[in-house]
Amino acid sequence: MLDPLGSAEWWLIRLGRKLAARRPELARRWDWYIGNHPLPEGSEKAKRAFRDFQEKSRTNFM
Repeated sequence: MLDPLGSAEWWLIRLGRKLAARRPELARRWDWYIGNHPLPEGSEKAKRAFRDFQEKSRTNFM
């Protein structure tokens, strides 16, 4: 059965879907905020060493 347009249940479903749609972007921004942002990629030959270096040297100046 469908909830009537404008009812409390209708609003709950509508706003819940909007929040769920925003979740990935908010999670990405939270990761940046706590300093867990993506690292730049290096060359394929030195990928492991470059990644280790980047993890040790990243900062989050905000």
